Amino acid sequence: MKKNIVVMILISITLLGCSGNTIAQDLEQAQVQMAGNKPAKGFKFTSLEAMQPYILENKHLSIATPKGYKKDWSKMGGWFGVRNNDRYYVLNLKQTPAGSRDRNWLRYHIAITSSISKYTERERAIEKGNIQYIKNSMKQYGKLKGKKVTINNYGKENYSCLVIEKIKPYMKIKKKVKIYSCYKFNPSHTKYKKVTTTLTYTKVPNLPTKYKSLAKEYTYQDLQKRAKRTLDSLYIKDGW
Repeated sequence: MKKNIVVMILISITLLGCSGNTIAQDLEQAQVQMAGNKPAKGFKFTSLEAMQPYILENKHLSIATPKGYKKDWSKMGGWFGVRNNDRYYVLNLKQTPAGSRDRNWLRYHIAITSSISKYTERERAIEKGNIQYIKNSMKQYGKLKGKKVTINNYGKENYSCLVIEKIKPYMKIKKKVKIYSCYKFNPSHTKYKKVTTTLTYTKVPNLPTKYKSLAKEYTYQDLQKRAKRTLDSLYIKDGW
């Protein structure tokens, strides 16, 4: 299931990057399609005023969009989104130089996914804040190297969230990634529902002069500050 979700996200992102003007729709159109149970493949927020009150919602979760600014539309072209019904949301803010084949010069990328599974010792450790158990488990499978791992609380019900931060090299590009996996447990502690919010910041080296000042405004730290609005608003719905 997880592999399928990842593949679908990549396909949607590729479509949005290669033909954004074709599949991107105004927010109003996306709302109409969602209301009619015909999920939009892609949509765009036409302004800050349209984006900020909008709630991303499906049967598993309710969550607000990240904090935006008017300059996002004048300097970066505005926020775009992709939705797969009840599986994931992807939000993008990026600067793509005209005529450039590289579509990731400067980019904010936020992916939100949800899942339900059986409660295990791993989830017990997260619920109890036992970070050492998680680190030992990751180390055992060679998944701890180069990562910063913590357990924090976010959301309307103060969910236990496993937070993993890493730098992900991609060719000559370094992508900074921060993953927030927030858990809600059923009363009998036999199942859990997880909402994962993944922040990815991309900036290529040797940016042209015209984009260097922009890169000073749009930083990895800025992305995290904007995403706090999203994380704090998270509500994981009941239903197992």
